[in-house]
Amino acid sequence: MLAFGEFFGEDPARFIGAIDATAAAIRTARPAAGIHASIHVGADQRVTYEGEDLPYYFLFKYADPAIVPNVHTVMYYNLFEDAGGAYGHADFAEHRAYLLARMAAGQPAVYYPESAYWIAFDNSVPLFLPLYVRSRWLDLDRLPGLPGHLAFSSGWDWSYWLHDLASLRGSYALPASPEALIAEVYAPDLGPDAARLVAELAELEASALITQRLAPYLAGRDALIDAGDTIGIHSQPDRITFADLVIADPATRAAFERDVLGPLATFTAELERLRDAVHALTLPTSRWSRELVDGFDVTAARARFVTSCYQTAVAHLANVPALTNEARTRATVALDAGAAAIARRHADLHDTDRTRATGRPANVTVYGYGYLHQADSQCYWRRELVQLDDLRAGTSSAIPHCFL
Repeated sequence: MLAFGEFFGEDPARFIGAIDATAAAIRTARPAAGIHASIHVGADQRVTYEGEDLPYYFLFKYADPAIVPNVHTVMYYNLFEDAGGAYGHADFAEHRAYLLARMAAGQPAVYYPESAYWIAFDNSVPLFLPLYVRSRWLDLDRLPGLPGHLAFSSGWDWSYWLHDLASLRGSYALPASPEALIAEVYAPDLGPDAARLVAELAELEASALITQRLAPYLAGRDALIDAGDTIGIHSQPDRITFADLVIADPATRAAFERDVLGPLATFTAELERLRDAVHALTLPTSRWSRELVDGFDVTAARARFVTSCYQTAVAHLANVPALTNEARTRATVALDAGAAAIARRHADLHDTDRTRATGRPANVTVYGYGYLHQADSQCYWRRELVQLDDLRAGTSSAIPHCFL
């Protein structure tokens, strides 16, 4: 599989020539090998080639025609709904059209979505997001006859095994609905009531995170994401930060309260309702059931924490000390609730080599830690709390970078 990292930008002719040369070398060494290429995302990376304006990675279609395109989407977004600004995309309609054109022509193609993104976004926060199951189901349902389906995965704890298992099951034989797919996965061990609540959570997340574009508020941010913002490079969907609120005019702050903070508070209350419903279930005692409860707990805590932090900022900027202090206290309570869920889960991981996921094992990537390392320390949460308290005190503390 030929892959070029995000934000690549070589001269088109040189890019295509390198692809063809690489494919030729592979065939010389391994004549029977199939060759695929990742058709990546990036709305701001466009090029005009042979008179056609197209996303940069679509240049693959001008290369060796035997190379099979793996049409990529990121995070829990899909080919048919809003993409929230992920990598600058309002949606992935162009990727969908590329894939459908290949299918209509009877040409080989693979759909290559994600079952986890990890960097500062989902399991590394951590969040329980059965929304992934819904999105992967939706794509498969609307792409009948899809010749290939390959999911990008980062790890299976915090119930992320569910996303991969459901994608595999749906690729083989697609159940009638996301709810049915989730029920098939959970029913043997946890029963229909648990599956029903997981499916309800998936739909709630779709409404709030995709439709209402609240995704960046539950996600975390690290120093690299902030640095990208300053030069107009965005990977995950962008959010209004505490610093943005400080310089905003009253009308902009009012719009934020109406369009973001209000819906975020409603979403939080619904997450807490589902959390309480899961706690009321009589579940068998197992790692699977404990993981389910911890997932609902940490997601509700994360939402309450972020909501409370922004309520603190808004009340402080409006000079209402009592509301400021009350909201800041709620943030601390939510932080502690999240920490308790994380401690339980990270003492009970499916991966028995727990330091591999939560520690700093040697690896060849730029990220010198396991995929749950930042989740283990709650770094994204604590980073936001330092930023919030700096806003209130007018100080400039050392902000955790949550990156290196």
